[in-house]
Amino acid sequence: MEFGKSDWTHGDCQGDGGSHLPDSRDPLETVGRLVMLGRGAEALAQLERLDLTKLPVERQANALASKGDALTELSRYAEAHQLYLQAVDLQHEHGELQRETLIKATCSALRVLDVEGFRSLINFLNASADGEAILRYLSLETSRMASDEKCAWSFYTLGIASHKPQWLPEFTAVRQLIANGRWDEALSILQTLLTGECLAVWLQVAELYRSMNQYHQAISVLEKALEHFPDSWRVSYALGLAWEFISLEQAEGYYWRATTLYSGSCEAWLRLGFALANQAQFSKSVEAAQKAIRLCIKSGFPLSLRERSYAETLLVRAQAATSMPIYSVGFWCRFLRGIKSLQMTKRFVFTFWDRVKSLREAIEGAVGQNS
Repeated sequence: MEFGKSDWTHGDCQGDGGSHLPDSRDPLETVGRLVMLGRGAEALAQLERLDLTKLPVERQANALASKGDALTELSRYAEAHQLYLQAVDLQHEHGELQRETLIKATCSALRVLDVEGFRSLINFLNASADGEAILRYLSLETSRMASDEKCAWSFYTLGIASHKPQWLPEFTAVRQLIANGRWDEALSILQTLLTGECLAVWLQVAELYRSMNQYHQAISVLEKALEHFPDSWRVSYALGLAWEFISLEQAEGYYWRATTLYSGSCEAWLRLGFALANQAQFSKSVEAAQKAIRLCIKSGFPLSLRERSYAETLLVRAQAATSMPIYSVGFWCRFLRGIKSLQMTKRFVFTFWDRVKSLREAIEGAVGQNS
């Protein structure tokens, strides 16, 4: 599938399930189905119509977790995390703490690098019948984070078990195989899970293929994913990432499509800016970088630090490509922005590494207690 920017409109982004709302008498089931299809904004709109205070406690907690799921689809990780924590507290208060909610909350804590929240959740896991299995999975995830020197992991697929807690054993096996360098075996397991039930699995397979420099395989997987998730901005975004190594023009087209499907994605605007800069379209790249910076700030931590530092670097690079007299005010504003960009990158790396270290210490302590 190949196209340029002008080939797509928002109407073209609607697949077979684009405008159709999944039928269900239970609004939370409808929300769950929308989230599963990658339609987070619609799921969020459905939830906004509900008065949670009128729901039974169990339903209130499920609604909070579902809202967290919807916000996660939109990369609003900080907001999602607070809702998962509220769901855990509500269930714990009424003696109904569920395994699925715990998995979502702990994986969310990894995404936003919430060390204190992670430690508190581990205490719940230690008292849980299935706690040891969840701790083993979390240990593998934190090890993976610690092994990434650039802190370049995908927040969405980090803690992939949160997207389908029922598949925790399979995800644990996949993480163990990847840690042992047996990527082909990990892919074999993931490929058995490639259904319309979990978008994160498709994206994880594509990430592994990209890591192995098998970009055409990644593209093939993602094009099949479009059949199941035609309205997901993440699939188009992932296609852009894969195409960057083959055709910047094609990558740009997919990034434009991702921003059409979800204009609030700082990640999509950021990668679009890089694709434009790499094609010497610097004025457009500046606009995309500025848009990404605004959205990063709005998204909250961690995007407000890592992705913003990337966007600031992009902005400095794109602006530097246009000439300006050294004695002008604009030149020195750019110079100061360059210094700010370097400082932000340093802060991002130090902050992330410090928190990852603390997460590792927390999980190692918990695993040690159980062994």
